[in-house]
Amino acid sequence: MSNGQRKFDIQNRTLQSVINKQVTAFTVNGVRLTGILKHFDQYNLYLEVNGVTQMLLKSNVSTIDLGNQKK
Repeated sequence: MSNGQRKFDIQNRTLQSVINKQVTAFTVNGVRLTGILKHFDQYNLYLEVNGVTQMLLKSNVSTIDLGNQKK
């Protein structure tokens, strides 16, 4: 497994662990979005915010706060 594949695998496992849980995403220009992570793919995150699903490009995300997720 190459370094790039390993990085993507870690990202997938982390995001998969918080599907249908509340997360806070900060964009590169400082916007904070808090919502339920409904889905993700190679390029996008789909957050449900106030009952509306919003698509967020991963390239525009600087930080994702997973909060206090308990297993």
